[in-house]
Amino acid sequence: MYNCMERVLKGDAKAEFISRAAAEGNRSTEHYKAVMKKMTKHVFPAFAYRDQKRYLSWYLRKPVGMKVKAFSTRLVQLNEYLPLFPPETDGQESSKLSDDDMKDILYHAMPNSWKQKMTEQGYNYIAHTLTEMTEFFETRIENLETPVETKKGKKGKGKKKVRISEPESEASSSSSDESNKPTKKKCKYHGWCNHTTEQCTTLKELIRKAKKRNKKPKKAGKTYTKHEVNALFKKKFKKSYEEKGQ
Repeated sequence: MYNCMERVLKGDAKAEFISRAAAEGNRSTEHYKAVMKKMTKHVFPAFAYRDQKRYLSWYLRKPVGMKVKAFSTRLVQLNEYLPLFPPETDGQESSKLSDDDMKDILYHAMPNSWKQKMTEQGYNYIAHTLTEMTEFFETRIENLETPVETKKGKKGKGKKKVRISEPESEASSSSSDESNKPTKKKCKYHGWCNHTTEQCTTLKELIRKAKKRNKKPKKAGKTYTKHEVNALFKKKFKKSYEEKGQ
């Protein structure tokens, strides 16, 4: 046992173990247990036993994503560790929490909505065991919850909330169905889409450009094609040539 601890421990803990073992004298089972008690007090922080009990009783809360059965099992496991904590004063014994204390801790660790449901159903947890209390939270509350989707933000991350499922009326179900239906609008340019003809920005832009073209000033006088211009030029040149020949 001594050799095993010397291989496992490192640094300050190993040096303290060797020093305590040498102070006890020969290596026996009785001396080994005495050394380990002193080592436990050396390794643990001050008032560790009191702080652990205070945290369990006042601050412990069930994590959102953790099942109540797993939480209750872990709570029992933590309670089993308490006798291993070193005593804070001479003659003090580190002991586990009582059953009533454990039930109080489990009750106050649950969400407020769960505790309200327990009160509404008239369940007195003090009159039941910790296992029965865990089964109540699991079967009558946790298993009846249904997830409710929330809107996602820009990063696509949205939290999920839960609520107790209750029968919905026909009016509420029909109104929710209508609100979930996609809305389609008719546009003369795009057809069925998400806007009307009056809201169509593309059609408005085409109309604006058409009006702008119509406002351009027209050229005065008659307009001629290139072929007509060449014919008039030849006719005029021939007439002037004949007048000079006469």
